[in-house]
Amino acid sequence: QNFFYPFVHGKVFYFLAVSETVIWLYFVLCLINHSWRPRLRGINFAAFLFLAAIFVASIFGVNFERSFWGAWPKMLGLFELLHVFLLFLILGALFRDERFRKNYLLAIFFAGIGLSALGAIQSAVPDFLRTGWGGRRVGSAFDNPDYYASVIIFPLFIGIYLFIKSAARRKIYFLGGLLLIAYNLLFTQARGAVAASLFGVFIILAYCSFKNYRAGMLSVPKATPSVAAQKSRAFLTRFLIFLAAIAVLIGSVWLISSFSGGRFSPGAIKHDLLESSRLLTWQAGLRGFFAHPILGWGYQNFNA
Repeated sequence: QNFFYPFVHGKVFYFLAVSETVIWLYFVLCLINHSWRPRLRGINFAAFLFLAAIFVASIFGVNFERSFWGAWPKMLGLFELLHVFLLFLILGALFRDERFRKNYLLAIFFAGIGLSALGAIQSAVPDFLRTGWGGRRVGSAFDNPDYYASVIIFPLFIGIYLFIKSAARRKIYFLGGLLLIAYNLLFTQARGAVAASLFGVFIILAYCSFKNYRAGMLSVPKATPSVAAQKSRAFLTRFLIFLAAIAVLIGSVWLISSFSGGRFSPGAIKHDLLESSRLLTWQAGLRGFFAHPILGWGYQNFNA
């Protein structure tokens, strides 16, 4: 409470302290065992190019100091991005170990359940955590529903992966956690995050259906058309169930929006697109792009 942005600065300082500790410990590990060194290729090389491009754009931008340290409300400058990039390389190297990979994914999923538990309490007790949203939207420990929604997308899809890969007796536990996280995601009323999640779930369901159907058809001898027909009917049944699940999710979004006077209604969307400051922001962004189309104005310099 002694900070101007208590929901941001405490998390950033904690992240910097933990990440620098991990970076130094990983450096010692690489000195002892060279096999754990990161490999700068593939997605790691793409991330390096992305970071390098941001650095170059910031050097030639209008305010490198702001680009390096970031704006105070968010503190996501190049200094923090460098820490994120190094942690990305470290996690990529450690993910070669199957046991670490499983434990890490479980940790992210359970962290999402913890945040979702706080969000569920906040939806019932509006003054909980003193975030100031008055129960209209859920922000959990982030005091920003949009940020919070972008965070819990990760445990949501990790939970889906764990649900698919887990044994039958454990699926019920992952399903319960997924329902709690999905409840929080819907009550954030973050339209971009909800739309992206619905689209991602639809892609996963379609992929699993096609994969199971193709595997079943390949395993059926050509001389048994009746079995092939049964496989086709089973595929159609699963596909209809998936469509029904998507319809239920969309209906849930509509019900929550109607219940809380929320942001998914056509009137609210029209207001944000045509009558709010969002349209002016987009217009300013386009003018800024055409003024500096190659390197831009520098990272974190939009307000300039």
